[in-house]
Amino acid sequence: MKNLEIPSCYPTVITASCDPKRMKGQMKDDIRQEIDRLTALDHETLKNEYLSRFGGTATFGDVFMRRRLAQQLQEDRFGGLTPTEIEMLSRVVRKDARANPRASHKANPAVRGVTYTRMYKGKLVCVKVAGYNQFEYEGRLYPSLTACVKEITGTHYSGRKFFRLGGAPCNK
Repeated sequence: MKNLEIPSCYPTVITASCDPKRMKGQMKDDIRQEIDRLTALDHETLKNEYLSRFGGTATFGDVFMRRRLAQQLQEDRFGGLTPTEIEMLSRVVRKDARANPRASHKANPAVRGVTYTRMYKGKLVCVKVAGYNQFEYEGRLYPSLTACVKEITGTHYSGRKFFRLGGAPCNK
């Protein structure tokens, strides 16, 4: 690898809040040298550097730790996203199913104010949707419909199935 080339596993971080004059050309040589230094580190040294920078546990592979450290070096030098930009991106991800495919197939179609009712062991059970991922049962808030059902039945069971949402039969 030449000294002037950046490995393809280290994508250049481009942010809206950095100085365009500094980003116009190639990255400064000192950043390039730091990234090159990361490629030469053995696993233990890389792990220690990752832990000293981010804390927590480093149960990741070398490639991920190098990428994350390289990204952080660039962010420190050129600046990161502003809080306004981060909030805007969060809103886009929450609304766009393509941006977050895992969440979209299990998306909660519940609308604030809707009340789910069902007879359970001779008692009428009512759970009200209080907001996004907030369900109210007997005055307490729960993060999911399933958490409410666990409180009601004492066992783990799908909230959607318990309230017969989506046409699935329930035998409980």
